[in-house]
Amino acid sequence: MTIFITPSLATTTYASRLQRVKSPGGIEAWLLEDHTLPVLWTSFCFRGGAAFDPEGKPGAAALLGSMLTESVGDLNAGGFQRRLDEKAIHLSFRVGRETLHGSLRTLTQNVDEAFDLLGMAVSDPAFQQLDFERTHARHAASLRMGMAQPDRVAQQVFDAIAFAGHPFSRPASGCYETIGSVELSDVVALHSRMIARHNLEIVAVGALGADAFVAALDRAFSQLPVSAEASVLPAPFLSLGEEVLTHLDSPQSTMIFGRPCISVDDPDFMAAKVVNHCLGGGTFSSRLFYRTA
Repeated sequence: MTIFITPSLATTTYASRLQRVKSPGGIEAWLLEDHTLPVLWTSFCFRGGAAFDPEGKPGAAALLGSMLTESVGDLNAGGFQRRLDEKAIHLSFRVGRETLHGSLRTLTQNVDEAFDLLGMAVSDPAFQQLDFERTHARHAASLRMGMAQPDRVAQQVFDAIAFAGHPFSRPASGCYETIGSVELSDVVALHSRMIARHNLEIVAVGALGADAFVAALDRAFSQLPVSAEASVLPAPFLSLGEEVLTHLDSPQSTMIFGRPCISVDDPDFMAAKVVNHCLGGGTFSSRLFYRTA
């Protein structure tokens, strides 16, 4: 027997369960309630990201993301991680060009503690010097390894040329040659520039009702300041038609090419993302992969 589920039916089913919620403290989010598993997945981001790195100090925002799961409040780094592990709570942060993104996964029965710990991470990081030195050394080692990776080197060269003069020209993770100039004070300053309620976007999926979810939102985010700097200037796309060859002592070759595309506020933007994913953006799930494999 073959069962077909039409896209329109699947879309209608999810759309009927997706709701926009607002907490008593004014925190807004999207919630898709699903009780298939007793788990809640929450994804959130603060606008800003690596575009806010100080001039000449790329990688500061990436270090900020790493520092948010070190010592927080009155807990040292080890104590904070133990609190997470004891309740099987997963909390992580990563930095992109325009966002500081966070991910929280927890059993529904542990939602209160999970959002308490999340709140401590974003609103009360201790920013201890020893934590920073350990995080900095680990990050610098990763950047040094990246200098021998063709994909990473090619992307950095492409960005430096295509977005010359704009913050997007700098690698979001930083540069090994300059990461030593990033100090703890730079990380602390970025926290105050980005982490605020007004530039926060939240989406959650899982076995939790709207009333319990909005209460959890206030547990995590109500202590944050209302506003912070969050605007990023539009990025020009330069050097069209230019061909650049960079030599690296590696048997692997990487090619990156690009051109201007439609704006994120274009009504066809999401349709274009779907087409891109189907044709080549999904790697193993793309049509291009299966036609050439």
